[in-house]
Amino acid sequence: MAVTLSKKLDIPAVHLDQLQHLPGTDWQPRPEAEFAASMMRRFVASSGLSKATIRA
Repeated sequence: MAVTLSKKLDIPAVHLDQLQHLPGTDWQPRPEAEFAASMMRRFVASSGLSKATIRA
């Protein structure tokens, strides 16, 4: 659903795990400031729930 909505809105679809955790690690969390900075972009977020969230 996030991918479909992101295409319709022409903004990226992002899985929250991609923002919360450092790439190439065994689920190591990002520093809080880095995670907060990533949340300042416009994107459609996908979570394990059956909803998508729009962040504008």
